[in-house]
Amino acid sequence: MEKIYLIGFMGSGKTTIGRVLAEKLGWQFVDIDDVIEKRKGMSINEIFNNFGEEYFRELENEVLLNFIPFQKVVISVGGGLPVYFNNMELMLETGFTVYLDVSENVLLNRLKNNWESEKRPLVNRNSEESLINLLRDRKKVYEKAHEIIKCNSQTPSQIADQIIKSFLVWKKYH
Repeated sequence: MEKIYLIGFMGSGKTTIGRVLAEKLGWQFVDIDDVIEKRKGMSINEIFNNFGEEYFRELENEVLLNFIPFQKVVISVGGGLPVYFNNMELMLETGFTVYLDVSENVLLNRLKNNWESEKRPLVNRNSEESLINLLRDRKKVYEKAHEIIKCNSQTPSQIADQIIKSFLVWKKYH
């Protein structure tokens, strides 16, 4: 299997690291949120506001399923995708799944700098405390990943190199 899924809380760097990783591997990069926005012609925030979170989670699942047959692809998934339906199990079965683990303080600082983002409806609707609680709840699912990478002080390039090394070891056995 030649597919890498990047999971983690919003603000963990999935898209940035995913682009660097895909470039280093010579693979395609897919951001599921971008695919949804293009398909629907509206921002994630607009989808949440107009149709609700449940509808958005169904869209995420549908897009994930569309990419299952793809190979040589790095896929960045939304922060909530792994905790809905059987998405986490699906990713674990069909590719190398990496949890980009960033400390709560670093995440909150990143999110504060991007508080009004159209891509982060849950940031706009939640206090810092409820975001931390959401992270802690999701972390239980995230930690099922094949690899957990601590991302607090490394550059995206260093993190991508670390993922490649881990992937090559994992690939020998899968």
